[in-house]
Amino acid sequence: MPSVKKILIVDDGRAIRHWTQTLFANDYITDQAGDGEEALAKLPVFKPDLILLDVEMPRLNGLETCKRIRRDPNFRFVKIIFVSGNITIADRMAGYEAGGDDYVTKPYDEGELFAKVKTLLRLKNEEELNHLKSNFLSLISHETRTPINGILGCAELLNNCIDEKNRQLTEGILQSGRQMHRLIENVLLICKLKSTPMVTQHKERKQVGMIVQNQLKEMEHAILQKNLSIALNGNIFANVEACTTLLDKGFCCVLENAVKFSAPGGQIKIDISERDTNCVVQISDQGPGINPAAMDTIFDEFAISDVTHHHNGLGISLSIAKQIFEGHGGTIKAENGRKQGAVFTITLPSANKCVAATAAI
Repeated sequence: MPSVKKILIVDDGRAIRHWTQTLFANDYITDQAGDGEEALAKLPVFKPDLILLDVEMPRLNGLETCKRIRRDPNFRFVKIIFVSGNITIADRMAGYEAGGDDYVTKPYDEGELFAKVKTLLRLKNEEELNHLKSNFLSLISHETRTPINGILGCAELLNNCIDEKNRQLTEGILQSGRQMHRLIENVLLICKLKSTPMVTQHKERKQVGMIVQNQLKEMEHAILQKNLSIALNGNIFANVEACTTLLDKGFCCVLENAVKFSAPGGQIKIDISERDTNCVVQISDQGPGINPAAMDTIFDEFAISDVTHHHNGLGISLSIAKQIFEGHGGTIKAENGRKQGAVFTITLPSANKCVAATAAI
């Protein structure tokens, strides 16, 4: 059974406080404060989910009270609605700058006030849940990284000490361990990308063709196992300004996806071109294509869909790719090919005009 939400009403007008408290008494737990100082004193004890905060109050006004609340990480999810009799655009901007979530005017329209309170409380629940999920995933990932590394290390030692017949068993352990290791690393990365702004000031000029070729070399074993052919065409010397480590990971995620879902003996095409001021990379495979029902969620993290189609599993890798490319001022989109397979189009700001060339691997 969900807990009843708490609302703190902060206003220097006693009649307004009592009237507002009566208004919410049947649906929420309420308390009141006559000014900002009293509100700050009640926060640690009452722990409100939402605060109705009057702007103009003696001792400590609403804007300064809001700023102090936002400095305390314990109350970062608390929703704050400013209350004022006269609200200008400048007042609203000052309130949002101070950390407020919304504004209402006196006298209240009861329907509007209830709607705003309900919406903001729902948003608070979602933010807290997302924060909890992120912390949980990070904790689990960190705690499992060490034992997974131990399993991989022991399996590699055993692999070098036993005969060919029994080596198949250790190979199975290694393959499963490496898959789990990749999953852990991806979960940690997506949590980091989602929780903190991407920092790309340490950029360097990189050839997109070189990035793609390096990632394909890392996947050489998987490519040979499926007997895939790779065609890399276009402006392979196209340059972009990027954080190399992140961009490598972004292309790795999309190329791994193409290899994973390609039919044995198929071909993966990578076309690099310049359009206006952008570098465009198109990666096409000959797999089963993308389930149309999954097209809108293919870049969502932890999305699960029909395993017989191109989009399956947890969808972490494609979500990582989206975060990385958009963090570099680019885009990524997915569509089905004209005849078969999936096509991923990546657009990044170009660093210079490129020389056209063609290469085949």
